Amino acid sequence: MYVGAIDGKSTSAGSGSGQWINFNVPFTGATGTSCYGADILSPGKGPGGIGNVALVGTWANSSGSILGFYYQGSLSQLNDASAAPSRFKSFQAITGNNTPAKYTYLHSIDGGYTVGNFSTVAGYIGLFLNSGPGSGSYIYNPTTNSQTNAVYKDQYTYHTLFGIWLNKDNTYTVSGGGTTSDLALGYSQASQKLPSLSQKALPQDAAFGRGMLADMDPLTGIAKNEKYYNYQNDPSNQIFTHFQGIYYAGNGVYEVPFDTLTSSGKLNVGIAYIKRQENGTFSDQALWQTFPATTAVH
Repeated sequence: MYVGAIDGKSTSAGSGSGQWINFNVPFTGATGTSCYGADILSPGKGPGGIGNVALVGTWANSSGSILGFYYQGSLSQLNDASAAPSRFKSFQAITGNNTPAKYTYLHSIDGGYTVGNFSTVAGYIGLFLNSGPGSGSYIYNPTTNSQTNAVYKDQYTYHTLFGIWLNKDNTYTVSGGGTTSDLALGYSQASQKLPSLSQKALPQDAAFGRGMLADMDPLTGIAKNEKYYNYQNDPSNQIFTHFQGIYYAGNGVYEVPFDTLTSSGKLNVGIAYIKRQENGTFSDQALWQTFPATTAVH
């Protein structure tokens, strides 16, 4: 984890003038840990004036499965051998066939709920990711350590949920992507363009297709006001667009980090700005701020 300003300075621990905190989940057989999302729960005496936090991410076990983790506590307790085991929870999603998912992802947390994805097969760079049989998206409740599968009313077969935001009116807005099997299989360009990308260029469980913004009820998983976006609002010049997270900037505008691959094979990352209309729906077009391709956003 990193706490501090995102700036051009650096310390002996790495880039940025803030503080880096390295940790691993305290589960038996863990071979790797990735932290995807953070939520500040209270002020305190920790780095950056932070008290308790909630963290979500993934961990790998010795059998090669990917599972989710949830942590709640102070930053100092992340590596406290006496405190950490009681503050971490492990989570393995259940697929639509009521079988344990081989791959469970917890991506983002806000307002007490987390969004994620599950799959029975590993996503791979080459044709399509997280759009195979048995994959799905869900809301995770850390209080009950359980999932509520997302329910959509659109034309897409596969969905991802990578970001969640608690609005001031206690509703939740989510971000991610959507695709169909036909859409994924139809990308003849993708099979030629994607092998040139490294594994670190895209999340393993991202989905081809279009970036998605929607409102979602965390208790039922029902989505409404779904809206899908193409990079630069141009469906003819993209192989895929995917939203990686979400932040509310005020004045009805959401900031949504994105990855996209254009028809020419160029990877772009940046922030899309999307306005909520007075009737509650989202604008048809987004404003796109593109960063250098070497930048990673999540």
